[in-house]
Amino acid sequence: MATYPSMLRKPLVRGYSRNTKEGFFQSPLGQGSIRNQVQTKDTPSLITVEFAHHSGFKRLFWQWWKEELDYGMKPFDIALKTESGLITQTVRFTPQGQPQLRRKEGDVFFYSATLQVRKLAQV
Repeated sequence: MATYPSMLRKPLVRGYSRNTKEGFFQSPLGQGSIRNQVQTKDTPSLITVEFAHHSGFKRLFWQWWKEELDYGMKPFDIALKTESGLITQTVRFTPQGQPQLRRKEGDVFFYSATLQVRKLAQV
């Protein structure tokens, strides 16, 4: 399995957000009392991150993305800051969450991306 290159900066904390998908179905409110039905207990989380790379490191990032991750399709390990601290997670880019250039400030390029985590590691 691929690992996020240690010489690249970790995702920025200020661009981090997480959404966990629900694993149950709830009957509509207009159909009597509400019923909850569990569909799965394996609910993925989607983590939105922002990467910031100087021009030279941006080339290294895209080379890793293309060669190691097969254009972002393979999973990889990365240390992410969570509520429990810095924890290594196995993630993958989502099809709609591939790295997108959001802005450039001087020599720094900012990319946002969405990562899918199958199971959040807890401490």
